[in-house]
Amino acid sequence: PAAHDPGRKFIPTHTVKTRLNLRPSASVNTTPITLLAAGTPVEHISGTGEWYYVNTESSGQGWCSSSYLASIR
Repeated sequence: PAAHDPGRKFIPTHTVKTRLNLRPSASVNTTPITLLAAGTPVEHISGTGEWYYVNTESSGQGWCSSSYLASIR
């Protein structure tokens, strides 16, 4: 899909409300890819239930809980 195109422009849709783990899958039982700081902009790509698959400008893509994201729009 277009969301995975490396030449695609990063367009943030949400910001992180508090420190938040970015994970490789939609499960708290996976080792986080990184810890996102409060205020980090993320781009929502898809989601399932409480989990959003997001793109970040510096840490790549991964899953996080939608409860800790604030919509920009």
